[in-house]
Amino acid sequence: MFTAVNTSALNVESVLAATTVVLIVIVITIIIVCAFSVHCTDESSFEVKIEADSNDITEHPHDDKPRPYLCTVCDKRFTMKGSLKLHKQIHTGDKLYSCIWCEKRFATQHYLSVHMNVHSS
Repeated sequence: MFTAVNTSALNVESVLAATTVVLIVIVITIIIVCAFSVHCTDESSFEVKIEADSNDITEHPHDDKPRPYLCTVCDKRFTMKGSLKLHKQIHTGDKLYSCIWCEKRFATQHYLSVHMNVHSS
């Protein structure tokens, strides 16, 4: 005797699972973007300290790396000047990176890369 399998129920479950994954990715992306979206129109707000005093170097509790490069907008510190430069893109409000699929625009290449996961389903 054969057991009947309801294939439409399996397809609905697959669609629901895929939709859930996409929604989770979207929520995570929104959280990341909201956490870092502080807009600033004043370019003079950005200062890069090329050389730091020993008093000016803060350390993170989880590592021993000195972080002499300070973002003057959000007070986040970096170990490398280039990292600060990339970080500054978040604050400018400029969205230089656009999605080729939906033309949504992003402040950094990283945010665009995270967004591209939405289209990979």
